Amino acid sequence: MVPYPLTPGLKRLPARFYRSDSGREPVHEWLKGLEPEDRKAIGEDIKDVEFSWPIGMPLVRSLGRELWEARSSLAHGRNVR
Repeated sequence: MVPYPLTPGLKRLPARFYRSDSGREPVHEWLKGLEPEDRKAIGEDIKDVEFSWPIGMPLVRSLGRELWEARSSLAHGRNVR
């Protein structure tokens, strides 16, 4: 685990959910449907990215044009991007 302070405003790279023109956040909706242990694992990975930026592979990969993919490993060996 990466040590970092939990003081608001110290995020080096704030994460944002994609929002469609209609206002839906499909990734946020998908996360709410996951098992609690999987949501926690993804949340920890996103937190690591926000507070410890820059981070590279295997957790983060550039998709170009200032867009980054965060990758998580979930229970039972499943991977999510």
